Parts: sequence; C-alpha cells; structure tokens
Amino acid sequence: GVYSGGGYTAALGKTLNASLQTLAHLRSNNWLDNRTRAVFMETVLYNPHANLFAVV
Repeated sequence: GVYSGGGYTAALGKTLNASLQTLAHLRSNNWLDNRTRAVFMETVLYNPHANLFAVV
C-alpha cells in the first residue's frame, strides 16, 4: 500500500533484551496494537573490509 509521510520512530536498542523491552513498552502504551497498519524497520550495516555502510 501507500502510506503518508507521517509517523513516529523508536530506537529498539543494541541488544535483544533492550529491543524486546522497547517493543513491550510500545505495546503496553498502545503505540502498537491491532489497528497498526505498518511497521518499517531500518538498520545500518558496516562492512569493515570494504569500509562501507549500508542502510537496509
């Protein structure tokens, strides 16, 4: 689908535990619920051999 440019961001954290805590917080405060239309995830990867960053 097509989504408008509006939205919010949340950093999940550097560890699995931190990410799970953030997601639980978002759910318990109704930032994510059954009416959530889309969730986009983005991460940055670094390749030290090529000295390049990639945004995925």
